[in-house]
Parts: sequence; C-alpha cells; structure tokens
Amino acid sequence: MKMKQYFKNVSLLFVINFGIKPIWVFAIDRKFQLILGQEVYGLYFSMLSLIYLLNVVLDIGLHTFTTKYISQDASNFNVSFSNLIGLKAALSIAYLVLVVLLSYYFYPSQQALFITIAISQLLFSLFQFLRTFILGLQRFKMDSLLSSLDRIFLILFGLLLLWIFGHSTTIFDFVYLQILAYALCILITLVILFWSQPRPSFNINFSQWKGIIKTAAPISLIVMLMTIYSRMEGILLGQILTSHHDSGVYAMANRIIDSGYNALYLFSLFLLPAVSLEHKLNHFSFVKKSVLFSFGIATLCCILVIFAVEYFAMPIYHILEYDCSSKSIHTIQYGIFSILGVAWMYIFGSYLTATSRYFPLILIVAFGVILNLILNLQLIPLLGAEGAAISCSATQITVGLLHLIVAFYYLYSSKP
Repeated sequence: MKMKQYFKNVSLLFVINFGIKPIWVFAIDRKFQLILGQEVYGLYFSMLSLIYLLNVVLDIGLHTFTTKYISQDASNFNVSFSNLIGLKAALSIAYLVLVVLLSYYFYPSQQALFITIAISQLLFSLFQFLRTFILGLQRFKMDSLLSSLDRIFLILFGLLLLWIFGHSTTIFDFVYLQILAYALCILITLVILFWSQPRPSFNINFSQWKGIIKTAAPISLIVMLMTIYSRMEGILLGQILTSHHDSGVYAMANRIIDSGYNALYLFSLFLLPAVSLEHKLNHFSFVKKSVLFSFGIATLCCILVIFAVEYFAMPIYHILEYDCSSKSIHTIQYGIFSILGVAWMYIFGSYLTATSRYFPLILIVAFGVILNLILNLQLIPLLGAEGAAISCSATQITVGLLHLIVAFYYLYSSKP
C-alpha cells in the first residue's frame, strides 16, 4: 500500500465521521441528557462504565486478532469465518450470564435497565466484530461508510423518538433506540460480507477455538487492562459517592471527551491492518512513515482541541445548555488533557500490536491500572467528578507517553 492511498483512506474516514458523529453527540444525545437529567443519566453512565468492563468477555482480544489474522491472508476469511463467529456467539452467552449475575449485586433495584443496556452493547460489539472482517480484507472505503452507519440510524431514530415523546422520553426509550440501530447495522454488514465474498464454509471446529484463544490471549489481557483504567472513574464515582450527581457531571464532560477518543480511534482502524500486512511483507519504510504521519496529525489535532476547551469551556457548555457550574467547567478542563495520551496509545499501541510486541504493552497497561486505581481512590472522595477527571488525564498521558517511548525504540531499530 502506498502512503498516498493510505492518506486518502484515512481522510475519507475522517470526513465521513466528522460529518455525522458530532450531530449525534452534540445534538441528539445532548438532548436526551438534558431531558433525563443528571441523576438518571449519571446512573446510566455508571451502568455503562461497568458494562464496558464486562465487554472484555465479549472480545478477549478476538476483534484485534481477527483484523490481524484476515489482513495477513484474505483466504483466512473463508476458512475461519464460522469458527470465529461461533466463538463470538459462545462469548456472548458467557457475557449475558455474567451480566445477569452482576445485576443482582450492583443494581438489584435496576436490573432490567442494566440488562437492557448490556444487550445494546452486545449488539454493538457484534457489529464491530463483523467490521473487523471488512478491515482485514483491506476494504477500507467500505469500512469508512460502515463506521458511521450506527450513528446515522441513532440520529434518525432519536429524532423520531424526541418528536413523538418529547420530554416524556424515558431512559428505556433511549436504550431501545440503540438496540434497534445496532441490529440494523448487523444485518447490513452481513449482507455486504456475503455479497462481496465467496460463501464461507460453516464447519465449526471446537479444537480451533483453543488455538484462537491461546493466540489472542496477550491481546485479551491488554484489552482488559486498558478497559479497566479507561472506565474506572465512571464505576467508582457511582460506588464511592452517595449521589449520582457527580456521575452526571462527569458524564456530561465525558461525552465531549469521549467523542475525541472516538475520533482518535479512527487512526487505529486503518493503522492496525495496514501495518500488520506491510510489516509481514517487510515494507518497513511504509510502516515507519504511516505511524509517524498518524502521530503528527493526531498530536496536532489534540493540541488544538485542548486549547479550545481550556479557553472556551464556558461558552461551549452554554451553547450545549449544560450545567455551567465551576465543578462542571473544571471537570472538562481537567479531563480534556487525556485525549493526548489516548492519541498516542491508539497509534503506537496499534503499531506494537500489529508487530506482535505484546510484552511491553502488557507491562504498560498493567501500570496504568495500578496508577489509575490509586489516583481515583485518593481524588474521588476529595473532589468528586473533578478528581476523576484529574485521575483520567494523569493516567492516559502517562500510559500514552510510555507507548510512545517503547514504539520509538522499535521504530528506530534495524527492523521496525
């Protein structure tokens, strides 16, 4: 793959996503936040943070493994599709069992809501999993279109829901529209896969599952630890503090910050399969240039966003009709620095994963979990949402910087 083609693919992905996803984040989702209120949306955010941790059971490194496995040899799609789908189905069953069990402990009076949110995330995970096959097949333009398909449906259904029910909309309505949107995305992605590829065999080999799990084990551990330190704040805010108000304050800031995370995640979508293929072909010049190009662009974008939020947080919150208290403003101002660390983590983490350098990654993310837990336990009781934001930024920047240092060591070695 030439750098010019890689640049075109990344540019298309950004144009599509920045044209659609902000409408959901800053218009529709924001409206639901305002209607539901900080207490209810804070409860939803706390539940969602715990479910993100449980999503590790749905993945166990399977998504990254599939992207890398298919990208290295397209014929692997026909050979292993049914085994990979079968394993995903088995993981989904285990996930649902765990969700039901944990709902009794964490949210005994809100079990129905917790399980419903978990089902929506199960469907979203399946949609993401099916997209890994398209990425592995190097069909980047098609994945660019699919990357915002869920948001298109969410916007359409959200507008319809708000028009019909208005301020009487409930949190269950909000979750149901997500379930419907993700289900439609799954159907469309399956049609695209089977329409464009020779029909794969449907012979499940259970013995191959063991090999897949063993191969994906390092990735699974990395994903699990990353999810823990990335979502710890939402869980601990709901468990340590007596009210969900601070969870709501943090959730409002997080919706803006998380949209930055999602934009940065776009770099890893193409970087992982592209580097995996080109590294296997010993095209080390492309590997180095693509990683450094992504690093430069992402860092520049993050600096601009951080500057904008630090100086214009109050007007931004005012336009969004958010709570403009000092706690709310400080929360987003402290938390926005985390996007710089996340950018470096996505870019250099994708490079290290694509080149199978798992051991340093495991050490880095394990350190991130320890650091994040210590900071949260110290800062949340003292500062609430502001403490969680400080903890988040400190952890993400530290972890991102460690990714950068290790990646540069390999990039400037004899075989990057």
